[in-house]
Amino acid sequence: MGECAREFGAVFSIAEDRSLRHQRQRGGSGMETGDSQRQKMVHRHPGRRLWEQEFGVPKAPGDTNAVPEMRRYALQEANYLRSRLTLYVQVTDATGKINKVLPIGPMISFGQPEPKVDKMSNLHLLYQNGPRSFSYTVINPDGEIIARQTYDYTTRPRLMADPSGVLTVVGGSRRITHDDLPPLNSSAGNDIPATTNP
Repeated sequence: MGECAREFGAVFSIAEDRSLRHQRQRGGSGMETGDSQRQKMVHRHPGRRLWEQEFGVPKAPGDTNAVPEMRRYALQEANYLRSRLTLYVQVTDATGKINKVLPIGPMISFGQPEPKVDKMSNLHLLYQNGPRSFSYTVINPDGEIIARQTYDYTTRPRLMADPSGVLTVVGGSRRITHDDLPPLNSSAGNDIPATTNP
């Protein structure tokens, strides 16, 4: 997946490793040697940018730098082999250097992801991943997934901020799955971490 991420970040296309012939010349003779060949091919799958937003990275305790570090979240979909639409998140720094590219998961073609950045600069992402199911994922400024939950459609789930600015999912019915982060049986319980001020 590492090469997929690098290709995605560099040219905004998804790459899948298959086989591309790399040949090595020995001693400047220009002759190929059979034992020096290895097969590797990169397939590119076009992606489509859906959304992006710049954000400031929260300062560490004791940091006196007046200027916050700026980064950017970008949300992109890629149609893998024309049969599976997959959602990706990219985190870049102010110069455009890629910090992280994350595959978030499969999504349905007619779904419109709902991304929002909270006051701690975490990206909250709610998107439809099945005919009657939604996935809720929270990504921190370092590009790490810190929460993942699944909601079934009873009423349409949506992201909503409370008066203090904390984002939560409203509507739908929470379904516990083995993919939950943090796991329900963990000591962290069922709360979404790092979405409020410490």
